[in-house]
Amino acid sequence: MTGPHERARELVRRCERIAVDLYALNDHPGLRWADRRPVTGHTAETLAGVRRRVDSAWIGFDALRRHCDTTWNTVTADPQETDPEPVAALLDDPVRVEAAAGTRDLPPADLATELEDAVRELVPECDRIDLRCGRVADRIDRLTSDMAAVEERAGRYDLTNDPDLAALRSSLRPALDAALEDPLAPHPELDPLAERLARVTATLSELDELRTTLPDRLRHIRDAVDALTEAERRALETCTLAVAKIGNPAPRRLRPVAAELAGRVPDTERLAAEHRWHELRPRLHRIETEISEAHARSRAREVAARALLDRRAELRGRFAAYARKGARIGVIETEPVAEAMQQARALLQSTPCDLPAATRALNRFQQAVTATAAKEGTR
Repeated sequence: MTGPHERARELVRRCERIAVDLYALNDHPGLRWADRRPVTGHTAETLAGVRRRVDSAWIGFDALRRHCDTTWNTVTADPQETDPEPVAALLDDPVRVEAAAGTRDLPPADLATELEDAVRELVPECDRIDLRCGRVADRIDRLTSDMAAVEERAGRYDLTNDPDLAALRSSLRPALDAALEDPLAPHPELDPLAERLARVTATLSELDELRTTLPDRLRHIRDAVDALTEAERRALETCTLAVAKIGNPAPRRLRPVAAELAGRVPDTERLAAEHRWHELRPRLHRIETEISEAHARSRAREVAARALLDRRAELRGRFAAYARKGARIGVIETEPVAEAMQQARALLQSTPCDLPAATRALNRFQQAVTATAAKEGTR
């Protein structure tokens, strides 16, 4: 069992360790965050609460240190020569701790344990404060740096007074200041601001790319317009033929736009020569989109017109097949077959052709051939 002398030495060593921990805690970055600049709101309240607990620990420590200093100095290093009364006083005399919350008398070992527990709780809490505040500070640094880069790049493209950039500029600085003054509070406004900044950055990157790729992009547009001109020519021929041949359903007509789009290309070249990149980018995108839409529209109109012409050819082929069948089985000159055949022929040979009416007439012709053949076969 450890004797009084060793327990007294251990109490003094605990006091020394507590001193080291408290001095380190006093200089903890999380606790000293408010020293860098004034803080407000939730951060100020949190740091004030932690500081009060640290100050309370210092009060307890000062009382314990005075107790150890005044008593231990009378104890020699040799246990055989040590007066037992000072040792007993060191171990057993209560320590008076006077604080704003009131005066307390505690056994020295209990006070040491209380101080060790307080430090053990305060250090990780200060670590968390420093981590959270540091993350906010890092984010503010990134946003500030990104905004500065955007401002510098925007000047190259004459976008310094751009309304979107001006609105972002006026919103970002107050939000960053508020976050820096109260980093422990939630700041949801930073997320949409970061997204807006990212969009502006992306736009500037697109302008950078545009300057590099413009010759190839204009060449691609001219090639696409040439291809559209040929596609519209073929579609227009098919649509014109369908309009002439088909009356119902009425084929949709095609309005060619390739020439109009080709006429807008020189305007984009002028904007590039004047370095008006922010105006050029949407113009090029619009032309490319309209070329793509015109290609799709041209293909759709040609396919629809070709389908109507193919339907008319199919009906005529079926008519010829039924006529050959009727002649082969000897019913083509019978009254119902001849009458149905005449109606179907008239509708299929008329220009423009009514496809639904011709289809119904052809079905009647087929039914007449089939019915007459069955009737003739029963005689």
